[in-house]
Amino acid sequence: MQALVEEISTRLGSVAQGTESLLASAQEIAASSQQQSASTQEIAASANQLAEASDRLTAAVKSFRLLAEEQATPARQAAD
Repeated sequence: MQALVEEISTRLGSVAQGTESLLASAQEIAASSQQQSASTQEIAASANQLAEASDRLTAAVKSFRLLAEEQATPARQAAD
């Protein structure tokens, strides 16, 4: 009877160790997921900033094109 109790106790100890190991792994996965989420948010913020900068640059290029077209128009009229 004592051998049976010792066997059960040994197996329960193994199960407890396995459970602790699984819990530690789950915590590592959760921490990794949080880091990935933070990285994803940083990437999204950077992408938004780049999109805004692109819009500003596009607007600046358009204004230069308009100025160039306005300056070219009088020269064409004088040639006509």
